[in-house]
Amino acid sequence: MKYMIIKLYDPKCLDDLMLALTAHDVRHAVVLDGRAVGSALMQEMPLFAGFRVDLDEPRGAMKVILALVQSDETARAIRDDLKDAGIDLSDPAIAKVFLLPIEELT
Repeated sequence: MKYMIIKLYDPKCLDDLMLALTAHDVRHAVVLDGRAVGSALMQEMPLFAGFRVDLDEPRGAMKVILALVQSDETARAIRDDLKDAGIDLSDPAIAKVFLLPIEELT
């Protein structure tokens, strides 16, 4: 079992991403609204408003998708299906994807 974390910077890709997850029997994924720390600092802390805070993240809103996938192969198949649909998850302007090994606490 793997934990797939996707930071999706292009909101136009969300529907295709959710369809790809569903097509590979990924159920109960969680979609969260998020924003980069630099963006939050500039908007919510006046001290930082005059500075350019560059934390190597795109500015503004993003979606964070958390999903359990069965294997590396499932994650690669999702990535390949999206690439075939014109969505390249390796493009840092579109997304960053992380895959972590996990084990369930019983």
